[in-house]
Amino acid sequence: ASSIGYETEYEADELQGMRVSELKKLAEQHGVPTQDCFSKEDIVDKLLLVPAQPQPGTAQGPAAATSERTTARSDAAVREELKGLTIRQLRTKIFEAGLSSKGFVEKQEFIDKAVEAQHILDQRPKFPDADLYNELEIAFYGRPSCPYCVQALEGLQKRGLMQGGWADPALRNVETS
Repeated sequence: ASSIGYETEYEADELQGMRVSELKKLAEQHGVPTQDCFSKEDIVDKLLLVPAQPQPGTAQGPAAATSERTTARSDAAVREELKGLTIRQLRTKIFEAGLSSKGFVEKQEFIDKAVEAQHILDQRPKFPDADLYNELEIAFYGRPSCPYCVQALEGLQKRGLMQGGWADPALRNVETS
């Protein structure tokens, strides 16, 4: 399925036909956290963001080795960028990529998973309306304590906007301003 701009692992109809217990098991297999899901639709929405897995055996030969070396170099660059983030920011990045940080204690564990998360996020195309949003300098007014505001912010982040979360300059936190 590609209704959100990149290839995804599952179709909405396929997921809607499954039981909640099956959906939770599927989410666990992909490392998608479901603790904040209160309905079947919430779990389905998260699973629809799981990127399609590349087919096994697609990268072979010298080109694959070159690709692996390029990835390793970019891992180091990404790792260096991520070292400056707080654990909370790393968790957010991991969650945005549909991965889980459950059981992590050390910051290095979060950084390692965030590197993987960043590669997933980099593969996702940016939505065309994200550029328009930035061009028009649209501000979002919200409260971190409001579940609707939090959900709206998450939706904007999935579209490539407000990546700084509540610290993003385009976001106006009405609780602290």
